[in-house]
Amino acid sequence: MRANTKILLVDDEPCLRELFRSYFTIAGYEHIHVAKDGETALDMINDDQYHAILMDTEMPGRTGFEICSDIRRSNSSIGIFGMSGRNYANQWLESGANQFLLKLSMTRSDVRENLFDSIDSVVKYKN
Repeated sequence: MRANTKILLVDDEPCLRELFRSYFTIAGYEHIHVAKDGETALDMINDDQYHAILMDTEMPGRTGFEICSDIRRSNSSIGIFGMSGRNYANQWLESGANQFLLKLSMTRSDVRENLFDSIDSVVKYKN
């Protein structure tokens, strides 16, 4: 199932985009796309179907909260996972995210596995 799941990683920091991409690749996900900001992500979402989005909070232009709210207005089934170096859990959940993760916690394998399990659940529910 993971091999067919389409993931969109949205972060303005290139090194973090590549780090998260490597985590997903190691976990068996093969269709991992990246965007450097929210506006680019919205364009990509309009052009393609994604199962899940892992999105940063603070990016140039609009915040991840704003982009998440926009996505939720037109797509209620896509899995949205907010992330930040600071605890914005309430704001992410209020904007429609499925889950919030602290970026630092992503270095722990158990936290990554929890994220992957959550994404897998979203994909199963969607299908």
